[in-house]
Amino acid sequence: MSTSTTAGRAIGYVRLSDWRGKEDPSTSPARQRDVIRSFCQAKGWDLVEIVEDLDVSGSDRGLRLDRPGLAAVRDLYPRADHLVIPAIDRLARNTSDFLAVAEEAQEHGVALVSVKESLDMSTPNGRFVATILAAFAQMEAETIRARVLDGIERVKMLGRYAGGNNLPYGYRSEAGPDGGKILVPDPEQAAIVREAAERVLAGETTYAVTRDLNARGVRSKTGKDWSIQAVRQMLTGPAIVGRITHRGEVVRDADGLPLQAFEPVLSLESWRSLRSLLEVDKPTAQRSPRKRATRLLSGIVSCGRCGGVMYPASSGGGKSYRCSTASRGRDCVGVSIRCEPLEAMVEEEFLRRWGRLPVTVRRETVPPEPAELVEIEHAIQETASAMASDDADVVALAERLAALKVRRADLRSAPAEPVVEEVETGRTFREVWEDEETDVAVRREFLERVLVSLAVAPGRAGRRPFAPERVAVEWLTDYLEGADLD
Repeated sequence: MSTSTTAGRAIGYVRLSDWRGKEDPSTSPARQRDVIRSFCQAKGWDLVEIVEDLDVSGSDRGLRLDRPGLAAVRDLYPRADHLVIPAIDRLARNTSDFLAVAEEAQEHGVALVSVKESLDMSTPNGRFVATILAAFAQMEAETIRARVLDGIERVKMLGRYAGGNNLPYGYRSEAGPDGGKILVPDPEQAAIVREAAERVLAGETTYAVTRDLNARGVRSKTGKDWSIQAVRQMLTGPAIVGRITHRGEVVRDADGLPLQAFEPVLSLESWRSLRSLLEVDKPTAQRSPRKRATRLLSGIVSCGRCGGVMYPASSGGGKSYRCSTASRGRDCVGVSIRCEPLEAMVEEEFLRRWGRLPVTVRRETVPPEPAELVEIEHAIQETASAMASDDADVVALAERLAALKVRRADLRSAPAEPVVEEVETGRTFREVWEDEETDVAVRREFLERVLVSLAVAPGRAGRRPFAPERVAVEWLTDYLEGADLD
């Protein structure tokens, strides 16, 4: 066995099984890197490099020790004296794999160090305690896997949507072979879904599709008119490709892949294209800014002759909404109407109907972790650290650690449900609308929530006064739900 002659050089290793930018802050790659840097700084060691394995399992399935990151670590052994990991389970959840890495490192004169458990594998006591902790990590991983497999088998056996009677649009329930209920595509609704998907992928806006569905009398699953958000959810939600969710997360199989519980309505290719086009998976801060309309009804008002969208254009020194169909070379007489009087008419009617109602915002809060869970986490860390002491009663501490982990698993198995509530802002729609700080985008959002259709019929040739009878407006009859003012 070779021995390094220069002390104080370290390699860091980071691993995370499922990394999508929404991981637990305590195990995030950034947090793991910070732990390694702080530890090396406290020891006075030169941190040569931090190697990462992201979206890589630490269990005894999959890549095992043939991970890209571990291969890079092996190449760095000649340049280091220590291999620093944030915690044992970051390296492996299998005892034999953990010991294999530790022995391999030792053969190259590199000591394995775990920050969380305060273990230094260069000492006999450290190697002994690490072996026990690795065994517990393996046991915990196998328990989790068994629980996941059990849940998956129940889903397969039931073969039904986790939402019970709240079926997703595009599906209907039928009697299953075991006497239960299963979900199958509903021919009529599935056709609507595929039509909407094709139109959006072809370049139409979700607003245009929503307006058309409502104009044709196509009703949502609840029997009400469609909203833009409902159409987006229909096209991009996991249910439309046969997936189910539990507590807000997609149910996955034992390998971590999404579980398909029933026949998809859309192909995965189309579904992924829709999610990319509508930027569903992008953080809000990274989404492309929407082009801001300069007029209140731009793109909302339509031509009463051909159904084309109308946009503002200069007309005789003023501004008029004009049908865009004619400008694209299609057959339309070019319906137009002056902007200001039409906007004033729509604004007056909106405020008459809803101006006195309160504006609310929807807030979702997740209760904090139970105090007992926080205490157990501290107890686990303290017990693991105590096992590294020279005079530690390792057997007794190991029993305590096992009991603590079982209790932690029990508490985690029943996470608190988020609380969703509508909170009044203390302002009415009229107050927000008439506020000088309220921009056109917010007022347009208000209108889009309650306008079913707004169409302008052709007028007589020549410059004429504004004729309200040319305007056909259809409003929602239901109570206006809270508006997000963020």
